[in-house]
Amino acid sequence: MQDYKIKLKELINELKLKGIYDKKVLNAIEKTPRHLFVPIDLQEEAYGDYPLPLPKGQTISQPYTVAFMLQELKLKKGLKVLEVGTGSGWNAALIAQIVKPTTVYTTEIIPDLVKLATNNIKKVKIKN
Repeated sequence: MQDYKIKLKELINELKLKGIYDKKVLNAIEKTPRHLFVPIDLQEEAYGDYPLPLPKGQTISQPYTVAFMLQELKLKKGLKVLEVGTGSGWNAALIAQIVKPTTVYTTEIIPDLVKLATNNIKKVKIKN
């Protein structure tokens, strides 16, 4: 995706206008390319502020919803986090950016999404 950095910047600005001010959350979103967590045919839409479909009838949540949730959680470096419902792995990757170096535990019951999330998290080189 050629111009994802421009679209990402626009998304960050939109999130700020909607009240997302936590720098840790905004930095995590900037460092974790959402287009790598959506189906390849939807990568051009990855930075729109709306949910996108995933396999097995699931969705990757709207960026604002994820950012708001993470901001309200007030995550800090060093916290251990359990996420239920990994989906594409984007939210787990964002959390991992915020709390590193400690561990994020994430669970998913749909085998196809487990594979998808595992591959996606490897793409962005998340270690924790």
